[in-house]
Amino acid sequence: MKYSFFFSYASSNDDPYLDRFYKDVSDSLRLFGLSDGYRDKVSMEGGTRWRPELVEALQTAGAFVPILTPAYFTSGYCGKEWYVFDRRLRAASADADQLPPLIHPVLWIAPGMLPQPLPRTVSDIQYLHEDYGEPYARYGVRSLVKNQRFEGAYQEFIDAFAQRLTTVIRSHAIGPVQLDGELESIPSIFMEPGAENSPCRKEADVGGPNSVQLIFVAGSRPELQHVRNRLDSYEEQGGYAWRPFLPENESMVGILAQGVCVGAGMLSDITAVDSEEHLIAVLEEAAGINKVVAIVVDTWTLLLEPYHASMRRFDDRDFWNSVVVIPWNMLDEETNTARDSLEDCLRYTFLNKFNPKDPNCIHDAIASVQDFQRELGIAIAKARMRIINISEVKKRVESGIVIAKPTISGVGGGT
Repeated sequence: MKYSFFFSYASSNDDPYLDRFYKDVSDSLRLFGLSDGYRDKVSMEGGTRWRPELVEALQTAGAFVPILTPAYFTSGYCGKEWYVFDRRLRAASADADQLPPLIHPVLWIAPGMLPQPLPRTVSDIQYLHEDYGEPYARYGVRSLVKNQRFEGAYQEFIDAFAQRLTTVIRSHAIGPVQLDGELESIPSIFMEPGAENSPCRKEADVGGPNSVQLIFVAGSRPELQHVRNRLDSYEEQGGYAWRPFLPENESMVGILAQGVCVGAGMLSDITAVDSEEHLIAVLEEAAGINKVVAIVVDTWTLLLEPYHASMRRFDDRDFWNSVVVIPWNMLDEETNTARDSLEDCLRYTFLNKFNPKDPNCIHDAIASVQDFQRELGIAIAKARMRIINISEVKKRVESGIVIAKPTISGVGGGT
């Protein structure tokens, strides 16, 4: 089956708003007489092999629609998908500077939240067209989908985007491309020569003090429905999708945190942990490769026993490369009312770390988005310096004077 377009997105950004956008684009294209698009709903980030239907869609789709977020540029598989489609364009064109305009990036969030500078592969492609409307250019599609006040602007964008996509698909035809080796060995287009200095560059299992592992201790909406009354800050999947500063700011915590990492010139990736054992294994692995770990905690979620138990287990260990950041939403009346009880829960959970003397647990200075960005940035920078300093000490010890094995003299000895 030939698809009209290939929908490329980071699995960590999957949510109901993305579902609606994909459906609306597909419905509009069908009205213009085109076939359905292809969207892969199975995460590839865990090492799954490329399935035949995904490969076929990538090799036959008429256009490529990447969803631009910070996570997109740190997803190895998204970079591979773009790489394959880019090779198809180059194979179909005699002029490398005049490729068929079949890649149509979509700004999913506010442009200021994207990594800077963008890889040349992306920055060379126009994605801010005048007919897409000013709200799209300022906020990105997600805000248009989510907020009722933008419904008119969203429909304007859908119409313009679908018409533009239909025009280029009908005007250009490209075939599949011959690829050398297994698809698993294909590089990410964001890691090609010339991209080495970009903050978007990411390698699998990258370590060192310039990389950050992000862990979000935040339950899902179904999990929290028995814990608190207001659930608008939570999504179905939990974790990175938590919105800690509604209504002041609707950004997901994952996007906010990755934006901080990008601003610090550091690579980041999001890890979802599903048990105490998995959490400790992730932390031990990160410590072993000198990688910063930032754990962002929702206080309400700690009322749920599995999350509480995981954090208690973490609190019993001393991971010198890790920091804990605990936001407080001062605009949430329910949180303010329960502040004393929530602080008691924090003290009980973090028996060792919940005290003013522990600089790696920030819990009393984060009441806004600006506080969060500042304090997380400071905490990550301090963890990075600890790693660097410890590494330098280790090098000096390993390369220092070797102390000879002592000998025992005295009675019965002969020296």
